[in-house]
Amino acid sequence: MTSKNYKYGRVFNKFKGAASSFFDPLLDFCFPPHCLLCGVRLKERKILVCSACDKQLVRLEQPCADHDNLDIPKDQEIHFELVLSAFYYENDLRHLVHLFKYWGETGLSDYWGKQLLPIIESNNQDWDFMIPVPLHPRRQKMRGYNQSELIAKSLSETSGIPLLKKALKRSLHTSAQARKDRQERMNGLTGAFSVSNHLEISDKSILLVDDVVTTGSTVNECAFTLRQNGAKRVDIVSIARVEKLNSAR
Repeated sequence: MTSKNYKYGRVFNKFKGAASSFFDPLLDFCFPPHCLLCGVRLKERKILVCSACDKQLVRLEQPCADHDNLDIPKDQEIHFELVLSAFYYENDLRHLVHLFKYWGETGLSDYWGKQLLPIIESNNQDWDFMIPVPLHPRRQKMRGYNQSELIAKSLSETSGIPLLKKALKRSLHTSAQARKDRQERMNGLTGAFSVSNHLEISDKSILLVDDVVTTGSTVNECAFTLRQNGAKRVDIVSIARVEKLNSAR
């Protein structure tokens, strides 16, 4: 379903995103919003994916899973409990995530929040706080935003779970994880994270927010850091996840 027309939609969506909401009706008339996947005209500028494309995105049959569903080595100690995700990380969904993460389509954060809210509500663990996986300050400055923080903000506003944006820090700058294999990810993340105030999370249940869980190395290292600093429990929520072959459809 992904179309070359998505570029057309991105141009107008980006232009409109920079304008005040005062001009929204006029902008919608002159430059109507378009679906980021197929380019079809949309009725509302806050909706970036049309209903037809939304239905084609492959949702997980079991949104709630434990670490056994992830491609984590059996000898690796696991520091989180559940992983809550909405989608398989493939095809059009992967394309949307890339637009959100690398091409400034930050308006998708509300779409992700809408998809994830019923999943966390149906698996309520009485979380005390929501914490996004942090970017190193250098990378966040280059990108202009932390995509996990945007998802967490949207989810916090709709779920009522308090958001701690600065509780977890990335103190070690590493190269892009997406280009590494599993062992390289594990080796490069040791000691990469730190906690701002351990008293803030002591004896608390944390919902850690990431965009995509692939090998689980990043979220596991984050969870380790949180647990080492007193967190009682850590669960993960993400847009999508990659599952082991024997756990997939």
